[in-house]
Amino acid sequence: MIAPPPEPHEKPTLGLRHLIEGLPDDWRPRTFDFPLSCETEEARLRVENKLGVLSAPPLSIDMPELRERLMDAAASDNWTGVSERDWRYACECLSFGDTPLIANENFINTYLAHTRKNQTAAIINGLIRYYLWHFEPRLEGFRHIGILLSEASNDSRSRWAELHRNYHLFDPDQAPRLLAGAVMNADRPPRDFLAQLGFSGSLLAAGLLGAGFISACDDIVDAVAACRPISPGYCQRLVSWSIKGKEFLYGGVPRARSALADALLLPWSTMPVSEDMRDFIKRSLLGLLKEPRLNPVAWADVSQSAQRLMCHWLAKVSLEQFLGVVDETVQIHHTRMWSSRRKFWSAYYDKGYIEEAWVVFGRRGAAIARYTPGTPDWHEIISFGTFIGDSTGDQRQAVLLMKLGSLIIADWSHNGCCHIWLPSNNNAPKLFKREYFRSDLTIGSDFEQPHVKLWQTEIHNYIRANTGFWMPDEDHL
Repeated sequence: MIAPPPEPHEKPTLGLRHLIEGLPDDWRPRTFDFPLSCETEEARLRVENKLGVLSAPPLSIDMPELRERLMDAAASDNWTGVSERDWRYACECLSFGDTPLIANENFINTYLAHTRKNQTAAIINGLIRYYLWHFEPRLEGFRHIGILLSEASNDSRSRWAELHRNYHLFDPDQAPRLLAGAVMNADRPPRDFLAQLGFSGSLLAAGLLGAGFISACDDIVDAVAACRPISPGYCQRLVSWSIKGKEFLYGGVPRARSALADALLLPWSTMPVSEDMRDFIKRSLLGLLKEPRLNPVAWADVSQSAQRLMCHWLAKVSLEQFLGVVDETVQIHHTRMWSSRRKFWSAYYDKGYIEEAWVVFGRRGAAIARYTPGTPDWHEIISFGTFIGDSTGDQRQAVLLMKLGSLIIADWSHNGCCHIWLPSNNNAPKLFKREYFRSDLTIGSDFEQPHVKLWQTEIHNYIRANTGFWMPDEDHL
């Protein structure tokens, strides 16, 4: 038989009192001095600094509360309650509130002095992130941050230090211009080039790049004013830089939208533009700013010359829209008359006489304008007016409203007449309304001409007498 194992020896149970009584009289608890951050955290920061990664602060930081504590310290000039952790994340709330810390001279001076004395990768990376996102060179405190980051770059091998050496990244007066030139002259698409520099992901929308984008747009406008040549393909580069899908990356940067509109439009006020280029610009700007005819507030900061050119281009769209839709509804025996109408008004547009145009459709024409298969997406962004109470009139009928010099012209399709109002006539209809009564486009006109024999000559002579616009017969007859 196998002998059973011996019974285990039971140890006496000692309570806390016995343990304490057994300690030497000179015993003291051992103390530990923990570092402000662990070695793993420091290693992570070194890697991120080398790669140019700018980590966001932890979500546990109460930024409004931190801002208030820093504001109180600056007001009392008592900094004893500000911890190292507070200094580390102070950059995250520099621009909060109506009275931001970045504009508080006492705080900025103390903060930067502390940073120079206790310069860690975490604090520097936080300041770089702030500098890139909240690009505010008009503020003195922001410029002081740029100076500090320039000094720090002298002893750093990080990606951002290299960018400073190549593009003066932390000099707010030079960085936007130098980055703009590099992006516009790069041999690869703008966003690919910026990603290579380190501006990828959300950093593509950083305020510094927004300022660089505006600088690139302004360079185009300045070149037009000085009659300097413009690099081919600049329109596509500006659009591909700033518009990602349907998102405009610099929507939060003042003047970025209007700068793009001026840069895309103004060069073509003095140069011929291809149809493809014109359509590209229209699609880009109408998707961004909508129609200037219906959304003038969005275009308020765009130059008047650029707005006029866009309205002139849209007049062509409205003219084609009017002609195309009526082509679908005109009766067979009217086709000859309709082709002469097309030639007549197209000649006035080609001469640059039609400044603005707007179409008003009956129910049938509106349906065709909205749902014609195979047409571009203009029906999504190019609008038109419709008739109010359109159940009794000819639902195929349409009106082309035009501003031609100082005259307002309403040319009716099918069996309608051409009506013209002089500038002093208060009955003249307004362009770009969504709805019209039929009487709005006929009542009180100064001139009325049905489309019968010699109608082109009668209308041409009236326009010439009141505007001075003249065309040879072969252009419009």
